[in-house]
Amino acid sequence: MEDTERRVALKLFNSEHPRRLVEIEGCNGKNGWAFSGKGNDEGDAEAVYELLEKEIIPLFYKVDDGGIPRGWVKVMKGAIKSTAPLFSARRMVKEYASFIRAH
Repeated sequence: MEDTERRVALKLFNSEHPRRLVEIEGCNGKNGWAFSGKGNDEGDAEAVYELLEKEIIPLFYKVDDGGIPRGWVKVMKGAIKSTAPLFSARRMVKEYASFIRAH
């Protein structure tokens, strides 16, 4: 599996709008990572690097005897399972049809 095929999101958590991660971004804590912004570039960079160093990179490179990163695959599957229904054309058309019927 090439590294470019293993993609999962890292999102900035906006403390003013905590529901936005779930409602708009689709983040639920099992399908990627989010971090609270410090309000400045240096603090945000430090938070991102710490998350990368301690959680994301080790999970990405930890492979079993067959060379499969089981933990990373679990996060990828979680991302697909949790976000596909939220960000699909089917959902969009259903939402649009409901909106049209209501108006």
